[in-house]
Amino acid sequence: MKQDKMGDFKSQPKASIQKQVVADEDANQAQQNDVNHPDEKIATHKGSSLSTIAQNVHQIVAGMQEAEKEEDMRKSWQLAAHILDRFFLIIFLLVIFITAIAMLVVRPLTII
Repeated sequence: MKQDKMGDFKSQPKASIQKQVVADEDANQAQQNDVNHPDEKIATHKGSSLSTIAQNVHQIVAGMQEAEKEEDMRKSWQLAAHILDRFFLIIFLLVIFITAIAMLVVRPLTII
């Protein structure tokens, strides 16, 4: 029995052998084209890669813009909280001061 990389010739019909040879030749031709013209394959791949990259860049930019908006909103709320904090601190101190003065003024009057 004589065997080649395509298999056993004696057990396969001629049409099957011819189809396999043609398929092997097509595969070899495609492989040679890839070796001879790698830029064509890269150019085809590049187009899809560039659109994918552009989509990713747009998503990143949109995410960064959203993050900036959230950061601005957070800073606005922090400023509002800081202003209210100072306002209530001043009110608290005024109430304490007025209460202390009132107690000091009223207390000596009741003793006499």
